[in-house]
Amino acid sequence: MNLPKKADVVIIGGGLTGIAIAYYLAQKKCTDVVVLERNKLLGIESTGRNAGGIRAQFGTKVNIEFSFETIKIFENFEKLVGEPLEFNQCGYLFMTENQTLWENFKKNVKLQNDCGVDSKLVTPEEIKKRYPLIKTEDLLGGTFWQRDGIIDPSSVLLGYEKQARKAGVKIITEAEVKNIETSGKKITKIITNLGEIQTDTVVIAAGAWSKNIGKMVGIDFPAIPIKRQIVSTLPLGIPEDFPMVVNMDTGSYLHRESGGILMGWADPNQKESLSIETDFDYTMEIIERSVPRLPILEQAEILTEWAGLYCTTPDHHEILGKVKEFEGLVCAFGFSGHGIMHASAVGICIAEEIVDGKASFIDLEPLRFERFANGKLIEEKNVI
Repeated sequence: MNLPKKADVVIIGGGLTGIAIAYYLAQKKCTDVVVLERNKLLGIESTGRNAGGIRAQFGTKVNIEFSFETIKIFENFEKLVGEPLEFNQCGYLFMTENQTLWENFKKNVKLQNDCGVDSKLVTPEEIKKRYPLIKTEDLLGGTFWQRDGIIDPSSVLLGYEKQARKAGVKIITEAEVKNIETSGKKITKIITNLGEIQTDTVVIAAGAWSKNIGKMVGIDFPAIPIKRQIVSTLPLGIPEDFPMVVNMDTGSYLHRESGGILMGWADPNQKESLSIETDFDYTMEIIERSVPRLPILEQAEILTEWAGLYCTTPDHHEILGKVKEFEGLVCAFGFSGHGIMHASAVGICIAEEIVDGKASFIDLEPLRFERFANGKLIEEKNVI
């Protein structure tokens, strides 16, 4: 497809967030939309390199709201979007042996319950009875919600992409943004390797590359690309109802993957980088943090390993909505590892902000870029 000369809205980034925004814009009859993706295929960066976890068990109201809304969409995806989707609601199980974290668990569950998420505290005995493979002797307890689960993000993206194209959205691959031209406080033009496109509304949804896009208009967004690594094993006979297990004491997580186990860990010592080369020591650290909670991993053989990128902000919340610096410049990045969990709800909110002037069901004000200047951060501590 050739690059159009102009468009009402241009979205930079063809991952799940960008495509979801395009779909929901089309649902609001805004179909003169162009999505620019620098790769040959959509969703092969962070969308295609994550663990697929979906959870509403967060520690801030806005994160809970975004995830809960997305979960409801996934539960009814075929009815709402018109495409099939398999959502394995095996649940998320958070665990700790630390008293301070245990007290935080109690506060989080109360907040989640207040937001309509009926998560619950669980004892070590309850965990062991339901999931005997997990070592529980030294635990204080955990939290669990059955409607959390695992999804294939590529399937979600494909569903949105198919319907967005049907509605008239133009999705251009191998289109790398080189510069964004402005006049005063207005966006005027995007320069790409395929040519120029005029527009007065640009959505930055480029994930870990969003910081670089921001620099094109002179804005230094605090959205840092950080490498995260994952390793999976050959089949171990893990039962199908095994949950996503999060060990908050070590920061590691794991879930069933094709009868084996997928493991990950957010290494806090990783520096800002766009590199996705795997590192042997990183892989070994992930395994060492996972084995004590799931001893069957001592028998495991590694199947594969890969790395992807988080786009991380100082308070672990996304940067969303219009910015004061330029009319028509809209942010949708900085998810800090929660992009798949929030992309659908964010897509609705960003489409509403562009078309209607304001999101209808979630207040975007606490998530705007300006919060970093005024010091009004909302710290999410329940991150992995």
